[in-house]
Amino acid sequence: LQSPLALALVAVREDRILGLVLATNDRQGLASDLWSRRPKTLLASLWAAPRRTLQTLQFLAGDLRRPGAMAEILTLEVLPGEAFPGLASSLLQAAVEGLRRRGSREVWIGIPGEHAETWTTARELGFQADPETAARPGRSAAVLRGLPPAPDWRPGPFTTADRLRCALRPEILVILPIYGLVLIPFASTLAWTACLLDRRLGLPEVLPFPWNLLAAGILLAVGGGLLFWSYTFLVLEGEGGPVPPFSAKTRRLVRTGPYRIVRHPSILAKLLGVLGLGIGFNSWSFLCGVVPLLLAWSLVWNGSRQDRDLIRVFGKEYLDYRNATPMLFPRLRQRKG
Repeated sequence: LQSPLALALVAVREDRILGLVLATNDRQGLASDLWSRRPKTLLASLWAAPRRTLQTLQFLAGDLRRPGAMAEILTLEVLPGEAFPGLASSLLQAAVEGLRRRGSREVWIGIPGEHAETWTTARELGFQADPETAARPGRSAAVLRGLPPAPDWRPGPFTTADRLRCALRPEILVILPIYGLVLIPFASTLAWTACLLDRRLGLPEVLPFPWNLLAAGILLAVGGGLLFWSYTFLVLEGEGGPVPPFSAKTRRLVRTGPYRIVRHPSILAKLLGVLGLGIGFNSWSFLCGVVPLLLAWSLVWNGSRQDRDLIRVFGKEYLDYRNATPMLFPRLRQRKG
């Protein structure tokens, strides 16, 4: 039994379940998927067993300081008294191999204090105690690191619904305060100040009303859509996120979607947004003065810094991608003949 986010293995003999293991290669994604895709089931569970359901969601959501795509063994259960002493070890080993094939390089497991046998099984497979990720008193944590990579595995394919559900992912939700409380108010203040400067200088309008608002709305919508679309590829295909602490944990180089056209589609999306803001405020000072400065800062600070980090992490793979893909503006195809 498999899904894009969960892996379940069941040991059965003569129609009798002897043991099972449930794992996920994306803990936070599994929690978001449960909330967005199955709200009725979740609400029914909250009504029937609110405390246990909330504990489960809290466990799946985890600590935002850890990468959302960290692989975890959620459940390992074996019937007591069965004459299969190696069953728990076999199930755990099969789950680790399944997670490895999905691209996981480390696996975490939380073990209740009374489950000494699970601890023994985990240690036999190479798990080591990890006090930094211990969830709560009475529960130990173990982690298995350094799994060999599985280069033949790629995440996906993902549907449009999967990308829309990314709006509920912690990797996306964490950026809302950054844009809502910092970036958008800051850019709007600059545009308003530039508009006052235009009036003092007697500069003409960029576009007459209401065409300026129409053009601004189109640019803001296209820029916002491109920004969200780009971020979904970082979350799903890249198994990371757009801002720390998630961007540093992106495990795969994204070369599909908007990243197939340009290397920094999010910067292009923000450029469209600030252009729309300047046209909406009808400010030549903003368009000709502030926008070039913001673009230069994004290219020098974000672009160059990200390039250095990506070269350090992905090496030749990113160098080949950088040589084949323009940085910001799409490359026009040359017509044959």
